[in-house]
Amino acid sequence: MALTPLKIVLLLAVTLVLTMAGIAFIAIGVHGSQIFSWIGYLLLLPSFVLSKLGSQVAIPFLHSTGIVSLIVFMALQTLYSYALFWIASFAASGAQRRSRRMGPTSFARKGRL
Repeated sequence: MALTPLKIVLLLAVTLVLTMAGIAFIAIGVHGSQIFSWIGYLLLLPSFVLSKLGSQVAIPFLHSTGIVSLIVFMALQTLYSYALFWIASFAASGAQRRSRRMGPTSFARKGRL
């Protein structure tokens, strides 16, 4: 998956939306259902892993952050989103190759489809 300027802009936009959704889910999960907190943790996974390892990376809008912490947070979230999209693209292309290799289904061969 080659990165073109359009893909980079889309990746940053989607990362921003997913990050804001993760922060909102965590905030909602504090006073609501636990499932919202777990969805928020999944969307912000790199930051939570680093915080459990003892790093000083904080989540913007939930903690006061310095500029270095904000840059590290943004870089981790962007790489995390890129990795998720790359895995999804790889899985989709693999499924597409398998479906081409399988050929038509038995219904299509018998004229029922």
